[in-house]
Amino acid sequence: MQIYKRLHNNTNVCCFLFPLNLVHTSGNLQLFNYGQDTAQDDTKAWECPLTVRNNIFYNCPSGNGYFKFYQLASRLLGRKEHPAGPDLLLPGGEMKKSLQIYANVCIFVGAMVTITQIAAALGITPSTVSRALSGSPRVKEETRLAVEQMAAQLGYQRNIMASNLRRGRSDIVGVIVPRIHREFFSNVIGGAESLLNEAGYSVLICQTHERFEDEVKALRTLRNNRVAGVLMSHAIASSDSSHVRDILGDEIPLVQFDRVFSDLPGAKVVSNNFQGAYEATAHLIAQGYRRIGTLAGYMSSEAYAQRLEGWRQALLNAGEEADPSIVFYDTIVPETGRDAALKALSAGCDALYCAGDFSALGAIEALRASGVRIPQDFGIVGTANESFTALMSPSMSSLALNPYEMGRKAAEAFLSSDEGTIVVPMELKIRESSNHSL
Repeated sequence: MQIYKRLHNNTNVCCFLFPLNLVHTSGNLQLFNYGQDTAQDDTKAWECPLTVRNNIFYNCPSGNGYFKFYQLASRLLGRKEHPAGPDLLLPGGEMKKSLQIYANVCIFVGAMVTITQIAAALGITPSTVSRALSGSPRVKEETRLAVEQMAAQLGYQRNIMASNLRRGRSDIVGVIVPRIHREFFSNVIGGAESLLNEAGYSVLICQTHERFEDEVKALRTLRNNRVAGVLMSHAIASSDSSHVRDILGDEIPLVQFDRVFSDLPGAKVVSNNFQGAYEATAHLIAQGYRRIGTLAGYMSSEAYAQRLEGWRQALLNAGEEADPSIVFYDTIVPETGRDAALKALSAGCDALYCAGDFSALGAIEALRASGVRIPQDFGIVGTANESFTALMSPSMSSLALNPYEMGRKAAEAFLSSDEGTIVVPMELKIRESSNHSL
């Protein structure tokens, strides 16, 4: 083995030159090929552009089958051993043994700089480096600046996972939603994130695609990352809350929003689902519609169950029949909305209260394709006030859920450790689809 030292860009660098058959690549070791013209003579080798990644200079191979590794030596020149110990040197028989002989010129071998290496470079203790990087007032300003400069020079990146393990928690709040592309849930996330970021938290978002197994996976992922808390709206396929309690236990604060299980501890942020559905159905009655069905959601969700009860109570209070044969369950997407609307039409309905806007959209499409005039022949009210409801023709009446405010309320509940139930009011937006006078 030959060793060369050279000053490159004001940094002491050494070159290890060893045969190709001694090279073992594993773990995070990376090789960068600068081509066969790197030459066999060492002068040209030094003229090659050097790539720095995590404070290691890499270069390879020359035409005669040799590899050249350039290691950043910095202030460790003259030390008798690698600060992290010889076991962390590159793997592989004779090569590893040879490197140990010349370990006094290595500052780092591997893919991640540690506080131990920063401490060795500065001649201080690792605990002092740790305190300096965390902003402890116990560290002098000049020491803190020196540590920060050395950390930047060496490419140090904080190991967030290790920090979380030491503290038993993190500054990350997990948010679980059924579908991130739905406007309602994206607005909830926006509202929650705006408040959590102000409080110094970051947000980790998981979506379940309405599948139970994905919800379980998301909960385990957040638990394993030791998040500070979880904000959650359940997947439709989750029929009960037992898996949530089993995974999160009592250690991770839970705030539920929109779709909640009442038997779980922690705050719950919900819409006034019963009152909103009641007002929407009462509006259809006031417009002169008489046989009003409903495109209901999944009864495993308390939100959908409450909307169904609001529809039923509005009809009963008006002296109308709440006919169970015109309740179309599990109908929250356009496809099921189309099928249910045609069944409602065959059953003599002249209006529908829909527990979601997407099922209402499918209903309008199917009815218009069948020659039914909306709202003259048939009235529709949806729920959620998605942006398309005001843009389509005819425009769709809908119950606004105020998702941004719901997100902020959920974040507030987490930050204040609130355990109660917070009700966000709904607002009926009356548009063309339910205006019987048109």
